Amino acid sequence: TLQPLVETLRARLRRQRLILISSIAAFFIVSAGIAWAVFREKDINIQQGKDIAELQKPETVEVKYFKEIQLRRSQSPLVSTATTSGGNSTSQGLTYADALAAVAKDHGLTPDILRSQLDAFATRVLADPNADAYERAVAEFHRKNYAAATTLATAAAESAEKALRVQRTKAIESWTLVGDSETEQVHYQEALIACQKALALSDKNTDPKEWPRLAMKVAERHHEMAQWKEAEPLYTEILRLCETSFGPTAPETAVAFNNLAQLLKATNRLAEAEPLMRRSLAISEASFGKDHPDVAIRLNNLAQLLQATNRLAEAEPLMRRALAIDEASFGKDHPNVAIRLNNLAGLLQDTDRLAEALPLFRRHLMIFVDFTVATGHPHPHLQDAGRNYASALMASGKSPAEVRDEMKVVLGPAGLSV
Repeated sequence: TLQPLVETLRARLRRQRLILISSIAAFFIVSAGIAWAVFREKDINIQQGKDIAELQKPETVEVKYFKEIQLRRSQSPLVSTATTSGGNSTSQGLTYADALAAVAKDHGLTPDILRSQLDAFATRVLADPNADAYERAVAEFHRKNYAAATTLATAAAESAEKALRVQRTKAIESWTLVGDSETEQVHYQEALIACQKALALSDKNTDPKEWPRLAMKVAERHHEMAQWKEAEPLYTEILRLCETSFGPTAPETAVAFNNLAQLLKATNRLAEAEPLMRRSLAISEASFGKDHPDVAIRLNNLAQLLQATNRLAEAEPLMRRALAIDEASFGKDHPNVAIRLNNLAGLLQDTDRLAEALPLFRRHLMIFVDFTVATGHPHPHLQDAGRNYASALMASGKSPAEVRDEMKVVLGPAGLSV
């Protein structure tokens, strides 16, 4: 009679044992999960601490020099250049080499000394496997390895964004360097995206001086791709902020006037562009003096606009003055001087003074030939310079054979074919 009760008790005991075993197993599983989470959180915190410590390392003097160089370039106004088709193109006013020379002068150095210092920095950083990604990007950019600089600067930007509360500035600088590297490779759409990421980390209300600088890079990328509708409102807002944040007569405001004027000129609104260009020129002359290279850029741009409106007699003295300033500032064989020579020669040709224009076209070409001989790499403007000189020779009445012979004489030292 007790057998059914015994079986009932045995079944209940089995259930209790099963519940006990399950509870113990669950306890160990939960404990293991908590331990893993604690370990993982600790590991993440350690890694984030390392990342933040890495990002907060003091800047080297070479990185500071590099940032000054790029800032000089970003503050340089857009410049108009005559083309072989009879129109004109727009480009940045300062090359990396020009900006390096200006920064060297600011610090009482020669360009060769500063370049050597940056060369040594690049060698040291790229040989160090533990070097900061941003420093490695700077080194690659200095060496003109722009694709590598893009990759490294992107990594630095993404790392800085993870610690954004601490490293917003580093993220902005890194995305800006990505944009600069892509621009040097003529990857304007990729450069635009990077510059927009940098701008998105800024705020015009809390950063009224930083925002215009970042927005200018975005506007210029739109400008380079002829995206006028996207560029114009940015240029207009930049000008407004520069006038209120820096002042109506500040050099930054002069750049803003110039660049908006260049867009108006590109969209054939010459009457609107002219007063802005004249305002930009007046501010620059008051800020830097009448013989400063920035003044030469403003003179050149205004002269190009006057030429476009067929006021050649007004344009010529401005072009000659711009040429004289750059010859005195950079020397007679500098690429900036070549641009001035080409523009003045084009104006002289338009006024039927081809005999005066020809030696200027030849000088323009020879500067780029000499550059090619010295570096072993053709200058980007060499082909256009050759076309301009050859076209002028043909216009002067020379036969194709005579033009070919002349071009052989000029291009021969560079080992270039006609």
